[in-house]
Amino acid sequence: MTNQKVLIKKLVSTYTELGQLLHKRIRSGEETDQELKVISDQICLLEKQIHDNGENVIPGKEEGKCPKCSKEFMSETVFCGECGFNIREFYEREIEHCQVCNGFISKGTNYCGICGSKLAQKSYLEKE
Repeated sequence: MTNQKVLIKKLVSTYTELGQLLHKRIRSGEETDQELKVISDQICLLEKQIHDNGENVIPGKEEGKCPKCSKEFMSETVFCGECGFNIREFYEREIEHCQVCNGFISKGTNYCGICGSKLAQKSYLEKE
């Protein structure tokens, strides 16, 4: 590889590193520039689309598929008829939606695993 190509590759890598750092600061609320937030929101939407097209995605309850075995179920189902998984408890106690990308995340986490957004912290009065 020529010296010019090495320098260009290093420049692109440095831009990427800067962008990832800035995105993380925007998602955590440390950076509040609205123009940058718009770009960061676009990144979140793309990350969600990539995540939704992936294999290990937790289906939404409205999709009617068991999160454990993917067997279809009716909307009023409490336990999966195939594997016995407690579907209602899973969605009520274990999962919540990210306010930025609307992806499913485990309750009690600090950051969304899909878009990297810092999740709103509940006050001690709201905690279960």
